[in-house]
Amino acid sequence: MATTKGIGVVYGTSVTGLTFTGSADITSTSESYERSAEKEELPDNTGSIQTLVIKKNSETLKLKVYPSGPTADANALPELYSQVTIVGGDTQVTGTWLAEKVSRERKIDGIVEFDLGLIRYLDDAGVATGVMA
Repeated sequence: MATTKGIGVVYGTSVTGLTFTGSADITSTSESYERSAEKEELPDNTGSIQTLVIKKNSETLKLKVYPSGPTADANALPELYSQVTIVGGDTQVTGTWLAEKVSRERKIDGIVEFDLGLIRYLDDAGVATGVMA
């Protein structure tokens, strides 16, 4: 869990565990969370905006992770649009996500890191929708 030190400085990543089909132990080193939606502006006959249509509400989570532990697997990437479950961390990011983008980087020193781009779709109340099932 993240901790606050000093005046308004927060330390620590919130993702402490994640799983997906074929995953071994995975450790997160950084994350980037975003909530977004698309809007459509509907003007009246004078051009003034009278209605906003908000659609495609979603959350995205970008993680940089590496395989770790005795069962570490340098090839353990999730399939596209398969489920990834965040099992530990802040309540805002825990739960089920879809793997939208995945990549792997092998460095010259032998370390393998994964970049996981995760998405989940929200209803109007901000709750994950049935698209996740």
